[in-house]
Amino acid sequence: MKPIDVRYNEGGTTRRLAARPRGNQLLVAMDGAAEVAVSLSRDDSGGWVLQTPEGRSRVHIVVDGQRILICHLGVVHEFRADDPARSSGPGAGDREVRAPMTGKVVDVAVKAGDQVEAGATLVVLEAMKMEHRMKATAAMTVVHVHAERGGLVELGALLVTLEPRDKP
Repeated sequence: MKPIDVRYNEGGTTRRLAARPRGNQLLVAMDGAAEVAVSLSRDDSGGWVLQTPEGRSRVHIVVDGQRILICHLGVVHEFRADDPARSSGPGAGDREVRAPMTGKVVDVAVKAGDQVEAGATLVVLEAMKMEHRMKATAAMTVVHVHAERGGLVELGALLVTLEPRDKP
């Protein structure tokens, strides 16, 4: 693996992630902080497990064309291979909330026209006996809800379409 240094948008804030390999681990630094050694491995079900100094947690990774979606602790982080230095405002990827895994929709917390803040829960999915909350990354307006409570969704399925509150 080559070292990476990417910038991405999270909740209207530009964040920086740097990572470089060291043996079977990655040294990861967020926003210029000290590097932390982490490892990523597969579990028996084929899912991903992230081991950090704080402990182990499940991570879902989806590669969708030039987009890489990483769902960790209920937050979906989006990286774009074609544009690593995204602008600080809500980007196109922030406008589409997609399923980071196949699962069942257990709750839809919004409807078209709702105004949501960064971090607001939009949809809750259940997969592998765990609930995963899909959250808004910035203050947005809900344009369309594509998911239905009780419905099954496939990996990458469009759940909610959003738009920035202050459209140009």
